[in-house]
Amino acid sequence: MEIKTEDYSIESVDNTKSVIAGILRLTSPAAYEKDFEHIQKGITDSSTGYTVDIANVNFMNSSGITALSRLVLLARQGNKSLTLVINESIPWQKKTISSLKKLYEKLEIRS
Repeated sequence: MEIKTEDYSIESVDNTKSVIAGILRLTSPAAYEKDFEHIQKGITDSSTGYTVDIANVNFMNSSGITALSRLVLLARQGNKSLTLVINESIPWQKKTISSLKKLYEKLEIRS
């Protein structure tokens, strides 16, 4: 599954990983639901864990961060392993993503 727009792309690499890149500034958390549908399914269906690579996301608005938080909560609800791959040289990722650990102690953050 791959979604490409002028501003961003979301690609399912396989059943255990998705890669998001670009600039995400959709209008609301609900607007992210359709684009994140396959990620939600991957988290729910995974028996070995799921990875979301956001290392190439240069900007994500607060609605996107809320949608990302909902993915973390989905993993917590199902007691699933979830890894976020980030780029610490992108300021918003370094500041924001670590706070998601408060939502789910099993969340792994890698750079």
